Order: sequence, then structure tokens, then C-alpha cells
Amino acid sequence: MLGTVLLMVQLSISPVSADSVLQKAMNAFEALHDYQTTLVSHMIKGKKKEDRVYLYKFMKPHWIYMKVIKGKDKGAEIVYNPITKKIRAHKGGLLSKIKLTLDPTDKKVLSLRGHRVDRTDFGSILSQWLKVKDKVKVVGIGGRVDGIECTVLEADNLNPAEWHGANRAKLYIRTDNNLPYVREEYEGDKLVHRAIYKDLKINVGLTEDDFKM
Repeated sequence: MLGTVLLMVQLSISPVSADSVLQKAMNAFEALHDYQTTLVSHMIKGKKKEDRVYLYKFMKPHWIYMKVIKGKDKGAEIVYNPITKKIRAHKGGLLSKIKLTLDPTDKKVLSLRGHRVDRTDFGSILSQWLKVKDKVKVVGIGGRVDGIECTVLEADNLNPAEWHGANRAKLYIRTDNNLPYVREEYEGDKLVHRAIYKDLKINVGLTEDDFKM
């Protein structure tokens, strides 16, 4: 994942506004019913490092399913139920039969840096960025990431308490469907979190049966 080549045209003056890019992205999210992706995640906190690949599913109003398919805790599954507002989870391997019901804020289901499962979907990510839109600028347009053309947004001087310890972030928005492809969070110049949404499939016809484990 860290070998991903990021080729971008850097801009001194952007022909598009960050606000319009974010609003188009939110409009694209609001228009979809469900999506599925391979989420490639890299995270650092102090001396700890966590690299995982997830099968990720989302369906409105806010169903979320995550399964670790590579990395620590391979086989573990998490489901967020928007009706009960609870998480059902189990570990992989021999402990897979032990299923827990937890609040989204329970440390057992938070990421290494404190990300909540119920705020991992595109809508939640874009809402977070829209809240700080006055700090967002377009820093790249027309370049490609893994062959996918993206517009790059950057936000600086962020409140670390609201951004999992980060004070700077980047968001790569695909130009083909206006949805996120890469999100990054930084402590200064140090990358501490990167998520890549690969093999994205939109409106595949997911039902509540796809959010059972």
C-alpha cells in the first residue's frame, strides 16, 4: 500500500473551488443506495503500526459491514446496525464464535487512532470535511492515483481532538464518480493514517442479509 504512486498536477491557483468539489462528492454520496469496496488501511500511533485490508460494505440508512481479509485479526467481522445504533463484532480464528454487542465508542472496536466504525462511510467522511471547508484548498487536479484520475483536497490547522490526533489531512476525490479514493491524515509532515478505497462498486443491490454475520 505504501508503494502507491501518487502523480498529481500541483496548482498555485485552482480552476475549481474546494467547496464545489466537496459538494459534488456529497451529492454523489446522497444519490447512491449502497456500495462495496476493498479498504486498504495503514495507521501509525507512536511506535505502534497497523496495516489491514478490509472487505467493506455500506447501505443506507447507515448499515456498515467490515471484515479483515488481510493483516492483524484476519477473519474478524464488525457490523454497525443503524436501527439499534450498536455494533456486533467477533474476532477471527478460534474466537470467531464469540460475538459481542458494543457501543460504537467502545475501545474494543475503535481503530488504533480512535476512528469509529459508524463514521467510516463516505457520507461521514465528507461531512467532516464540509465542517472545515474554510480550511480546505485544492492542491492537485488531473493526476492519477493507481490509474484513477483524482482531485486532491488539503486541510491544514485542524483540531487534533476532532481529527484523531492529526492537524493536517488530504482527500483524493475521483473525477469519474466524485467519490473518495484516498484519505490521509498527518501529524505535521508525518503520515499517520491512509485509507484507500479500491475496487469500488456502487449500487450492487445490497440488502440487510449482507449485514449479518
